[in-house]
Amino acid sequence: MSHLVIVDGHALCYQAFYALPPMHAPDGRPTQVAYGVMSSLFKILKTQKPTALIVAFDAPGPTFRHLAYKEYKIQRPPAPEGLHEQIDLLKALLKALGVAQTELRGYEADDLLGTLTSQALKRKHRVTLVTSDKDAGQLLSDRVSVYDPRKDRRIGPAELKAEKGLTPEQVPDFLALTGDASDNVPGVPGVGPKTAVKLLESAGNLEALLKDPDA
Repeated sequence: MSHLVIVDGHALCYQAFYALPPMHAPDGRPTQVAYGVMSSLFKILKTQKPTALIVAFDAPGPTFRHLAYKEYKIQRPPAPEGLHEQIDLLKALLKALGVAQTELRGYEADDLLGTLTSQALKRKHRVTLVTSDKDAGQLLSDRVSVYDPRKDRRIGPAELKAEKGLTPEQVPDFLALTGDASDNVPGVPGVGPKTAVKLLESAGNLEALLKDPDA
């Protein structure tokens, strides 16, 4: 079975930017993002041994979520100075090395991870996602897992259930109930993570809960 690794490029870029000390090329250009991300990619290639690897990036400009909800991520500060310059350098490096990369205007990298995963499963591939996005939990299955290169740790449906008390199918309902403060998306007032898990354990899913809130 072919093994596809799909990487959330922007997530790795932010991690490298904040985790590593400033580094510079001889011409003065900052390089810690390119260095950090490429180090992670080399580790992924060594430990996961994929048949293919692709890096997905957020496209510049608003996404369809901003159009649907004008308060989406409104509280987030702008990207730190110098980050975009380093991402451009990383993209050029990936291109020079022949590493596949993708972005699509109006969408975020995690949207592309979901679409690419769906396409890969139809082709009978096994998929490893390299991302810290909590939304990725809904994609987990017997052929889809999340890998953390920093901790050298893999997360599948069993780990999600053990740690969060959720099945992959319940992740969207859980986020609908709790909201997502990091994206400035509100949830149900008074419903936190523990309450949301209890409600979903009782009802099974959000649709059943809405039909019978007292179940």
